[in-house]
Amino acid sequence: MDPNGAFQQRLADNNYDLRAWRREVEPLGWDFSALDANLGLGWDLVCRMVCSRGITYGGITGRFSVSTALLHPFFWTP
Repeated sequence: MDPNGAFQQRLADNNYDLRAWRREVEPLGWDFSALDANLGLGWDLVCRMVCSRGITYGGITGRFSVSTALLHPFFWTP
């Protein structure tokens, strides 16, 4: 989240694959526990919203639209 664009560059270097990006930054001590709560629903949602066009997750291709994102179980899990 560096203001000099380091986050954007690292994400681009990983072809907008947040799972690959996460493997790269986890050793730096970043805390993903909030996204991993509730069986990782927050992390799943983020990965589906920030990805290259054409990426397939669970049979759904491409980025989630706002309306599709709002239907994600993350918003419906207590």
